[in-house]
Amino acid sequence: MKKPVIPGLTALLFLITLNSCEYGPWGCLRGNGIMIEETRDLNTFSGVISEGDFDVTIIVDTVYQAVIEADENLMSFISTYIRGGNLVIDNSSRRCLRNSDGNPIYIELHVPFVDYISLTGSGVVYCQDLLYVDYIRAEVIGSGIIDLRYVDAISIDAILTGSGEIELWGICKEGDLNIPGSGVIKAFHLEQDICDANISGSGDMYVFVYDILDANISGSGNIFYKGNPRVSTRISGTGSIINSN
Repeated sequence: MKKPVIPGLTALLFLITLNSCEYGPWGCLRGNGIMIEETRDLNTFSGVISEGDFDVTIIVDTVYQAVIEADENLMSFISTYIRGGNLVIDNSSRRCLRNSDGNPIYIELHVPFVDYISLTGSGVVYCQDLLYVDYIRAEVIGSGIIDLRYVDAISIDAILTGSGEIELWGICKEGDLNIPGSGVIKAFHLEQDICDANISGSGDMYVFVYDILDANISGSGNIFYKGNPRVSTRISGTGSIINSN
């Protein structure tokens, strides 16, 4: 005779399984202090979409790999998969993950080429290597940070929605930079020939432009510029365009 099914048994077993993931501050899943490293071989991709509170470093390499450092009981919640030519890094627990030392999950991405970086949330995406591309787009939705230390491109697009930060270093012929939120775009170290700078929120933008700066402010943010470009301005908000030479 079959034993009767105890109501809620499945949920109870799930809770027991999660018992090793104690809840830390702010409802985060806390690591067990056993740090491990996992290397995941990936299919080809050219874009990176980070959808969690991860600390991601991009390394230009000849392989497609993700090297993840996390406490052992958190590793299974870190998802990496290809969608539309982009690598998606996701947190399947839907709660923030914290190692036992309080630090976020560290992920090292090895990839030959990147032309798209999207960050949703409060994480970080950082690249110190040279990104040599025709076109690259960087976007932050939330309070996260994208920091690209050297880009050599024909065209760069950056859009910042939320309170985060985008920092760009390098050179490009044309830049299209947009802040509809309250964050900041730091591009004093990005030498642009032509820049289309737009602020519709309360954030600030810092740009270096040689030839033409097309500045449009419909919000309360400010555009600070260096270089000696010909400046075209359209201001319908309360922000200002400020010469920082």
